[in-house]
Amino acid sequence: MIRKATTDDCEDLGRVHVLSWQQAYADLLPASYLDSLNPIERAKNWSEALDAGANVLLDVDGSTLAGFAAFGECRDDDARLDWGELAAIYYLESYWGNGRAQHLFQVAKTSLEASGFARITLWVLEGNDRAIKFYRKNGFEFDGKTQTEDRGDFQMTELRMAIVCSPA
Repeated sequence: MIRKATTDDCEDLGRVHVLSWQQAYADLLPASYLDSLNPIERAKNWSEALDAGANVLLDVDGSTLAGFAAFGECRDDDARLDWGELAAIYYLESYWGNGRAQHLFQVAKTSLEASGFARITLWVLEGNDRAIKFYRKNGFEFDGKTQTEDRGDFQMTELRMAIVCSPA
């Protein structure tokens, strides 16, 4: 079941956010960094984001949060007013490859299109081939923009992908 997140969901959001990063990025980011991620801190971040009006959809399987997506206006420094952004889409590894992420992505994309966005952007971790394949399957292409974030012991490079939306 897909539904909007509320602040009551933040503990689960924090837990799934951290665990999904640990699972998805195990071969891409240092284990010491992934092990240092704190679900309580992530839950607090999600609470603040939801209080500020963030659009977050949850995919709930019975009583288990399987995955989530966050989206809204594009936050990039070169963004135009008619650009939306898929800020996050993460699933627990046990749900990879079963079509649930595809369904949640379509719901988020439809919501962005209905909000009038003519283009949707997203950032993907360099080397995350599984995610890149997923986004390409859904029409996203690299647009040449990159960003590198210094995380202390390592740098994390992300590549921007974009798609032109269908008229609402």
